Amino acid sequence: MEMKKALKTSVASATALAAGGAVAEAQDWTGPYAGLSFGTNWGTSPYQPYVYDEGYQIGGESFGGHVGTRWNINPNMLMGVELAINGPINADALNDGDNDPEDYMLNGLTDLKLSLGMPVGDALVYGFGGMSFGKGIGYSNDYEYMVSGANVGLGVEYMVTDKISLGAEYIQRHMNGYTSGGNPENPSPMQSLSLRASFHF
Repeated sequence: MEMKKALKTSVASATALAAGGAVAEAQDWTGPYAGLSFGTNWGTSPYQPYVYDEGYQIGGESFGGHVGTRWNINPNMLMGVELAINGPINADALNDGDNDPEDYMLNGLTDLKLSLGMPVGDALVYGFGGMSFGKGIGYSNDYEYMVSGANVGLGVEYMVTDKISLGAEYIQRHMNGYTSGGNPENPSPMQSLSLRASFHF
């Protein structure tokens, strides 16, 4: 009887350990990953080309891609680095509703991020900060200018399979760009909200 009880206890313990290992594996956010994103953008354009501020605004949607890696810094916290590149973004939407008066675009907007995250069930909640830079074009590609600045944001991901996660991310950038005719070159706040899908290697 005692042997049977001990055997049952051992089996129960092994089952619990196996289940615990499976849960830990399902929640493992460490290692490299890559994916795609689709988001909406808004804020002040880093391109204000005239003596009188034209009020150019960032607007519209964009696709992007990202690659990164994460590692544990303690049992409940992860650190990560990520490189994200965004597709063309409209940089001259006006407050009066004129969506594309002179074809100013923000191309190759790249975000470098250092993140800290915390697993919550099958989800990962994280915050990040870093640098952003890109190239603006105007007048049918006749003019180019560089923009750069700091970024900060928040995100959440949820594991839908052992290798694939879905999530959402908010990022705010403070970008210096091009001005002329005496306009001050102040950082321009630009925001994006994106849906993301990632494959974990």
